[in-house]
Amino acid sequence: MKLGGIRLILEPMNKFPNNQEILVNGLVNFGNLAYLSEEYANEITYLGGIELTIELMKKFSTNEEIILFGLSTLQGVSFKNFQNIEKIRKLGGIELIIKGMKDFPTNEAIQGYGGFTLGNLGNDEENRNQILELGGTKISINSLKNFPNDSHIQQSGILALTNLAYKEENRIEIANLKGIELIIKAMNNFPIDQNIQYYGCGALFHLSSSLNEANKIEIRTQKGIETMIKAMDNYPNELEIQRFGMLAILNISVQDEKLDVWVQRIKNLKKEKLKQKPNDIWGFNIKMFPSNIFNAFQKIEMEPIELKLQDEFEAQFQNENEIQIKQICSSNRLKNFLFQNGELFDQLNPKFLDHKNQQENEKPKKIEINIGNKDRNEDINEIKKVTAGGYIESILTFKGEAFAKGKEINSENPNQFINISSLIEDTNDRIIQDIVCGKDSIYLLTSNHNAYGIGSNEFGQLGFDYFKLKRTEKPILMMKNVSKIFSGSSSEGVFLLNSNQELFGCGANNFGQLGLGVREVTNITKPLKVQNIPNGNIIDIQIGIFHSIMLIEDEDKNRKIYSCGNYMCNGLGQKTRKTIRQFTELKYPLFENDRIEQISVGRYHTLILTKNGKLIGFGESEKNEIKRPTNQFQFTLFYIEIPEILYDISNYHIYCGNESSFLYSNFYSTLEEDLIKLFRRKEFCDISFKTKNGEIIEAHKLIIYFRIGNRFEEFEKIISQKSNEEAHQIFELIYGNNNIESYRLKEEIQDKFNLYESIAVEMEDMYHDERSKDFTIERNGKEIKFHKLILIARSELFREMFSTITNDNSNKVIDYSGLSDKVFEIMKYWIYTNQINEGVVIQKETINEIDKAIDYFRLNPSHPNLFDLSNELYDELFGIKTQMK
Repeated sequence: MKLGGIRLILEPMNKFPNNQEILVNGLVNFGNLAYLSEEYANEITYLGGIELTIELMKKFSTNEEIILFGLSTLQGVSFKNFQNIEKIRKLGGIELIIKGMKDFPTNEAIQGYGGFTLGNLGNDEENRNQILELGGTKISINSLKNFPNDSHIQQSGILALTNLAYKEENRIEIANLKGIELIIKAMNNFPIDQNIQYYGCGALFHLSSSLNEANKIEIRTQKGIETMIKAMDNYPNELEIQRFGMLAILNISVQDEKLDVWVQRIKNLKKEKLKQKPNDIWGFNIKMFPSNIFNAFQKIEMEPIELKLQDEFEAQFQNENEIQIKQICSSNRLKNFLFQNGELFDQLNPKFLDHKNQQENEKPKKIEINIGNKDRNEDINEIKKVTAGGYIESILTFKGEAFAKGKEINSENPNQFINISSLIEDTNDRIIQDIVCGKDSIYLLTSNHNAYGIGSNEFGQLGFDYFKLKRTEKPILMMKNVSKIFSGSSSEGVFLLNSNQELFGCGANNFGQLGLGVREVTNITKPLKVQNIPNGNIIDIQIGIFHSIMLIEDEDKNRKIYSCGNYMCNGLGQKTRKTIRQFTELKYPLFENDRIEQISVGRYHTLILTKNGKLIGFGESEKNEIKRPTNQFQFTLFYIEIPEILYDISNYHIYCGNESSFLYSNFYSTLEEDLIKLFRRKEFCDISFKTKNGEIIEAHKLIIYFRIGNRFEEFEKIISQKSNEEAHQIFELIYGNNNIESYRLKEEIQDKFNLYESIAVEMEDMYHDERSKDFTIERNGKEIKFHKLILIARSELFREMFSTITNDNSNKVIDYSGLSDKVFEIMKYWIYTNQINEGVVIQKETINEIDKAIDYFRLNPSHPNLFDLSNELYDELFGIKTQMK
């Protein structure tokens, strides 16, 4: 069924609100569709299906069929959907579920659907409290007792008790109501029902975690240990049964002779899981897995496997050099690949493939943006950034235009990109500086530093009361004087940072993920200031469903990580089972002697990349294949040391989608990128400038001189009038980055100082300027002058060498005679300009010398200009070099 069919189901239900036969048929369809797929469940929710279902259950509380199929619908829409779980509670759904189960105690289907729904709702702490108060524990146990031979009811009842047993008071009540006896009895009665064995082991694990020793004694008395051992022996390849079974037995302090066997079995299962080819990780074959009984980081000893993107894109690209990824992002439906040449491709995620034409549909497809003006297509394809959320995608061009598609953006044609920047009411505010996606919302930052929102406002994430505005297909002004916007692909919230480094948040805050310290209000409908932010510059903030992660750099350039939110799935990273409603520092030994470079957050998990090449993660990263509760109390902590960090960790990038993780390397290093890295590393600086906000920015006099001449005082005055963010963009532009966020700022500085579009022009001037050269290489009795700063930027050999010598001897002569004069001149010119000297003809026999020079000077790899000599030479040399590197 297409999603539009759900609207057709709703129409007669709304048109005939008292026709119970029509209403029952509608609920039957809702229940079936919600069970079939998450997409249908989301569409039912979006169209008001939860509100209608609960309204009907209240209005026709004596109609057995309406209660039955109402519970079926609530079960489907509440599975692993915490927004819906919260919505059901707020609408009084828990009371209706328990009432329905009490009113129809002999209806097997009502008991089954009710039990599963209570199990889903039991994933939330507030729900567990309400279920306990309303007698939900007792009603679940009565279902187990009254229907001992119905496997469906036994599954649902044990699932409900498993989640309810997270709470100590519930553990005591479950034991007092003979729940332990009933769970073990069900496991013995259905030994080949995998779900009952899994839920049973999970329930006994939580019950044995009780502070009350009576639970452990009762499990022993009912021969629960023997039952779990039998389950573990019957399902040796099911990791969760092995894990919960072993943890429960360890809780009871039983020294069993099979303990070593279980531990080894779990280790083997983890190894097998790692060998599976991941669906969503490119670059390196890495996937998170639970650390089981260990409450600490584990180093994963494994050999990362580089995945060949050329296999995926062979129909579109001729050689491996063209497959240089600039950016990856992922929505629920698609993965997007933006390449260095500006081309954008998307690829369906596996669950959305049409299996009749799977081979054709799984291939990446190039995205063409067509807005009915063919003359502008070339400009539009100059893509600066691509980002995605739940079922939305957006693109930012170098011209400052923003395009987007998705049902929340364009309900009439959700698969068509539209220019959303052109929809901003203020025609003088349509140049977009940055674009950020939430789950179903898009946030725009204009060159005038205004923040706009478009799409879903279901949780107030656009800064407006969601009762007045549920969704908008036109950008609305959220806040002025904004310097940065932060959100996440699975987030229903957003952070806005102003020029004074004050942080504001709005949207979903039901798990404390906005760090506002607000306990009573779960949805923030206008930007509210975040208090008690640590001192320093906010580098990045990433938001998931339950938690947020913040990266801050202090005045000494030290970086620290802070997190807030709920402990569920442990993406929070804090060693606690409490909700943390304000940003709190994350402290682990792995962070102490390392610098945190990047952070990324998915729906349930967090990734951290450090300067020394550690990929650190916590949380749950992959979607459960079995419909089961998430193990909220287990810490999932790991780290991987990325092998062979050849040059700079900035060549690596991490990205978390909703339920995916990417680690990809990008060694396509141009002249401009090498110079920009030199500026960002803040090494060998010899001049400084002060911004309007008082930040001191260090730079290199040589680069600035060849870009603007002797106009240092004028340049210093401009920097003193700019904010920290604007000043950093100006320096990036000076060092060759023509893709800075502010298009207006770029035009202002280029016009002011007559900057060339390419820094290579000034670099050629530098190549010919012998007076300013301050370093000598001696070869065959000749002294050849260089600028040591350029050697540092372009060659790892010289960067390391100048890091270890003093200023007194930093211009000493280096003797190198390993190249012919011709090849040495080629290398020298290319180091400065990224080009081959005009008129120079390269013979095939000189390739080995070039190859030797690249290795000796440890030049950053993948510089195609150096090898683009002829098709034959290019293919032979570059192919070999790429594989070697």
